[in-house]
Amino acid sequence: MQTLEKSVALVLKKRAMPRDDMLIILFSGELGKVAVYAKGIRSIISKRSPHIQTGNLIEVQLRQSNSNYYLQQTALISAFQDIKADLKKMQYVYAAFFVLDNILPELEPEPEVMKLTLNYLARLSTRDSGLQLLFTDYLREIVNLLGFATDEEQPDIMGYIERLIDAKIPLE
Repeated sequence: MQTLEKSVALVLKKRAMPRDDMLIILFSGELGKVAVYAKGIRSIISKRSPHIQTGNLIEVQLRQSNSNYYLQQTALISAFQDIKADLKKMQYVYAAFFVLDNILPELEPEPEVMKLTLNYLARLSTRDSGLQLLFTDYLREIVNLLGFATDEEQPDIMGYIERLIDAKIPLE
């Protein structure tokens, strides 16, 4: 059975597949983290290709067939150009998306985590200093929202998350 889903999502990461296809990991408040197949998106004539950049906020229409999702349409909402113009800020975006990709279960709606992440991106785009503190505060709020720990239990939040996901957060 096939169904169509419309959602606003962040592009967490993408991976090239054979031919002109890609596997895209999206994060949406309504759907949670979802792996989406984008058929023909690497083709030179693809109209959706510019929208599918890591860090973009997009409106998507997905077709679900069996247990797989396929990208049907996209519309760019924000490319966060203020962040992408600053390499240091992009490092913090990639680190945050790495954590989300590794800590979130698939297909579990997380509207509060989405709202928190959009707020983090908005604050990151307007700040020029205190990026490390902003990032660690964001991580604390994420683990609290997901029910992993409280502030008092984990003074070294980055170390705690690295142990939790069994991977090093790629920051610097």
